[in-house]
Amino acid sequence: MGVILYIMLSHRMPFLSNDNDTLTKYNILNKEINLNQRSWDGISQEAKDLVGLMLNRDKRQRITM
Repeated sequence: MGVILYIMLSHRMPFLSNDNDTLTKYNILNKEINLNQRSWDGISQEAKDLVGLMLNRDKRQRITM
């Protein structure tokens, strides 16, 4: 759900690498989500907070539906 919400709000894929699939997999496991990029201008702080909580790597802290 977090990835879908990320895409709906920013119109971008959160972990995609144009280089190769191995780098995309690495990004999924290691990349910090940056919600301060230009694609997030105009998105409320509450929505950014929700996406951040939904994409938290620690499943004990990750918000679920």
